[in-house]
Amino acid sequence: MAHNQFGIRRGYQLATSFLLIVLALSAFASPVAAKSRQVASGYAVDTGDTQTFLGMVGNDSLYFDITPGTFYGGITGKFVDQFYTRVRPDGSFTGYGTEVCTDCSIGGKTGTFYARFTFAGNSAGFSGKQFFTKGTGGLKGLHGGGTFQTGAVGNDYVFSFSFERE
Repeated sequence: MAHNQFGIRRGYQLATSFLLIVLALSAFASPVAAKSRQVASGYAVDTGDTQTFLGMVGNDSLYFDITPGTFYGGITGKFVDQFYTRVRPDGSFTGYGTEVCTDCSIGGKTGTFYARFTFAGNSAGFSGKQFFTKGTGGLKGLHGGGTFQTGAVGNDYVFSFSFERE
């Protein structure tokens, strides 16, 4: 029995010594860079729209759109949205799609970003959520997203983002 107590005590001493060494070394280690969240807000204006009627599902109409546009404000550059919309007989609608913004600037960096979005609305307006899925060039490591909605000039947006290592 005395042998087991010695073994347990010795294991405790080794574990404590190891923990103290790790803590001492971590005091001299360089801190990991924290992800700095930034916010970009502004508006986007569609500059055209090519809409294709896909058919009916019950009383609902289905459409596919390709819409180019321009970002202004915290994001600048040209984008192309491709999205599907389901329109109900009462005029309300829902949809989802993708966005590619080439030669775009956000957070002082320029490159291309890819995003996915969903939206819903009616004749009075719409709102949605968008999430960055990839960045290339100077936008490599772009993560985040936010909301957009009908605005006075175009579609108002507020996106929170950061650049992370990939």
